[in-house]
Amino acid sequence: MRNKLIVFTLVVQIVYSCVKQKTTNPVPVVDYGDFLNAHKKPNGNDTATLMLNYEDGDGDLFLDNSKNGPNLIFTSYYFNKTKNVFDAHFIPGTSDTLRYSVTITQPDNGSYKGKSINGEIYVPMNSFRYDNTEKVIKFRGFMTDSKGHNSNTFSSPTISLGF
Repeated sequence: MRNKLIVFTLVVQIVYSCVKQKTTNPVPVVDYGDFLNAHKKPNGNDTATLMLNYEDGDGDLFLDNSKNGPNLIFTSYYFNKTKNVFDAHFIPGTSDTLRYSVTITQPDNGSYKGKSINGEIYVPMNSFRYDNTEKVIKFRGFMTDSKGHNSNTFSSPTISLGF
């Protein structure tokens, strides 16, 4: 009987240790997930979907409406063959990089506010590179929640485009 109790206790500990605990950290964590369905539309514009994984301990990662945004900011980098590095484009007349910004609003009427949440965000992209000659790109960005907490910086792997 004693051996059965020891085995049962060990099994419960192993199973419990395998279950990922929900975060209570109010600072969101965002990671690159995937770059899906990248292609050129018949009108010549690029299109793709950026997938991000997220986790937020207090459920305020998304905004109430589009007037409160943007809350997703990222930069597209291209591989500069001359320098053998990834470069960003600069906004003419400034020393600031060209950034893309998106407002991600609340799904499900915010029923998750105040709760630990995690999942995937699918961001439709109609423009993600400066011009069509850029065939090797990557992305870096972050999100800001409704309380002003900035997430970590996410980074994509190198993405090679065939169009």
